[in-house]
Amino acid sequence: MRKINFISVFLAVSILFCGCADKKDHVYEDKEWRTNIRSVSGIEPYEDGVYYKNKNDILCYFDTSSQKATVLCNKKGCSHEGKSCPAYIETFGMPDAANDSLYYLSLEGELTRKKLDNTSEEKIWDMGKTLRKEMGDETSISFSGYIVTGNYVYTVVRIAYTDEEGAYKEREELHVLDTAAKKQTVLETVDASKETLEILSAKNNITYYQAQNAYDKDFQPETATEEEWKEQEKKMNTRVCRADAKNGGKEQVFELKSGFVSAATDDIGIYYNDFLGTGYMETKNLCRKDRKTGEETILKKGDITAKYMYTILDAEHIVVQNEKGLGEIYNMKEFEMEAVVAQKEYWVAYPVKGGYFCYAPENEDGMVWQYFTEKEIQKEGGNAVMVKE
Repeated sequence: MRKINFISVFLAVSILFCGCADKKDHVYEDKEWRTNIRSVSGIEPYEDGVYYKNKNDILCYFDTSSQKATVLCNKKGCSHEGKSCPAYIETFGMPDAANDSLYYLSLEGELTRKKLDNTSEEKIWDMGKTLRKEMGDETSISFSGYIVTGNYVYTVVRIAYTDEEGAYKEREELHVLDTAAKKQTVLETVDASKETLEILSAKNNITYYQAQNAYDKDFQPETATEEEWKEQEKKMNTRVCRADAKNGGKEQVFELKSGFVSAATDDIGIYYNDFLGTGYMETKNLCRKDRKTGEETILKKGDITAKYMYTILDAEHIVVQNEKGLGEIYNMKEFEMEAVVAQKEYWVAYPVKGGYFCYAPENEDGMVWQYFTEKEIQKEGGNAVMVKE
């Protein structure tokens, strides 16, 4: 496979904390790979239960042992509606549950953590303040997609600024924060007019991320024709990199021309799809590249949109809709089926302690969650616990 030059080399940039904490953090270590799936799914499994957003965007916790849900708000007399509720969650604002804490990273870059019951807020780090001090207050900085694993916090930052010649520029950077060493490092920088960054997974000091070609400047997705979409597909090059935040190494481990990368870790390898060639980013073939042997395998062959669909559930599991419309849950390490979701109305089911968490069919109360045990999820019409606070 042809190698390409990186847009930027590994930057050994270390920025000390500025008034965010006066002592070193505890030393933590994760045993499993972590992803940012919660920003899309609206749930975060942790220990014996799962954190989730209810229909009012309020943070709640469901205990799978007692099968009871709790609103994580300690405000007396609170109606638990809207931003006045301490448990209100902004769009894509689901906290990351790690190290016996809930971590929040705001769009402005302020990192805080709370206890698991969503109380006792502690400020850890203010990335936005540090960057604006370097680049000036007129610089526009926004943060998205973060993962907390062990003592490391990974996030993507988009920076809009005016260069020395007065030209408007945008770039994206992948940052990692070592909370134990009080050090922040830039792992990757790209020109946002050419590429965009996304974190795929992380485990302690190791992270996988992808840099994907941005749309052409004059391309309008809302009004584009089929032929215009086809041209964009041909240019949609993706490179997947593995970086070591502790030891400073970085390598490109995969390059995909005209397709999508959906998951990557040391354990599962790299999961991806090729474009079908019909335009509109339709894809074919669910494929995997083995990180140890380099072998590439087609796991599911055919038109994904017409024949089957899939969803990444966490760093180890994927659900694939079969020809009957049922969800087949696979462990991505060996691509072995673990369960079949026998409910056509909700074939996407997220693994949690003792069972699965999934949406219930929409009713007059709006979209709500429900919990199935491992046994009941595989029964047609299986009994579910409706999650109610």
